[in-house]
Amino acid sequence: MRTFAQWDHSRAGFLEIDLVGHEGGDPRGEFAYTLCATDVASGWTEVRVVRNRARRWTHEALKEIRRQLPFALLGLD
Repeated sequence: MRTFAQWDHSRAGFLEIDLVGHEGGDPRGEFAYTLCATDVASGWTEVRVVRNRARRWTHEALKEIRRQLPFALLGLD
């Protein structure tokens, strides 16, 4: 784990991630999320649909993103 101050913003591999819900204003029940991961240095962005906020689906999406990146994943924020 690194703190924000330890990140090298000029080097690809440090991703900002966000999980966005698509509940249409009503958070009750189950609905899809979008996991968006953007590399700070290059702007490279990967987006995945996640079934819900369960760790299982988020972790699977992150593993898939990691496999698809054209550079090594060095950190997540």
